[in-house]
Amino acid sequence: MSTLAFRDLLFTLAFVGFAGVTTLLLVLTIRNRLRAPQALLTWTDRKVWRSAVWPAGFVMLMGICAVLAADGLHPFALWQVVGLMVCGMNWLAAVVLANTVLVTETGIVTNINHPERTIVWEEVADYFDGGPAPWHYAFFYQDAANRRIRQDVWVPRPLRRAFGEIVGEALEHRFEVATPESPRRRTLG
Repeated sequence: MSTLAFRDLLFTLAFVGFAGVTTLLLVLTIRNRLRAPQALLTWTDRKVWRSAVWPAGFVMLMGICAVLAADGLHPFALWQVVGLMVCGMNWLAAVVLANTVLVTETGIVTNINHPERTIVWEEVADYFDGGPAPWHYAFFYQDAANRRIRQDVWVPRPLRRAFGEIVGEALEHRFEVATPESPRRRTLG
C-alpha cells in the first residue's frame, strides 16, 4: 500500500467517523428537543457562543479550504472539504439547538442535552432575581446526590416580563411570607 493510498484511507475513515458523530449529535439533539415539554418561552442562551467557538471556527476554516480547493490550490478534493463543512454545520447546529433555554410548565431546561441542568419548579429550594439586574435569576435546588446546586438564568430584555410572570406563577405561592398584623400599622391613604 502506497503512502498516498494510506493517507486517503485514513482520511476516509476519519471523515466517515466525523460525519457519523456529528450527524448522530444533531439527530439526538433534535430528538431531545422534540421530546421536551411544550415551551412557554424559548431563547438561545447568551453563552452559546462560548460553546460554538470550535464548530464555528471549523466551518469557517472549511469555507476557506473550499475556496482554495475550488481553485485547485488545496490538496484535498472539493467534495471532501464540502463534506467536512457540512459536518461542521451539523456540529454547530447541534450546539446552538442544545443551548436553547426552554421555559415550560414544569421548569426550565437550560441545555436540552444535559437533563441534570434542568430546573424543576417543585425542586427549587430558593431563588432570587437580580434586583437592579432584572435579566438575571438564580435558582437553588438539590440534585440526586443531595448537593445544593445554583443555576443562573439570564433572560433577554424582550422576555423579562413574561419570564417574571411565569416564575411568579410557579414559585411565589411557595415562598410567600405572611406579615403579622401590628396595632401600630396604618395604611396610607
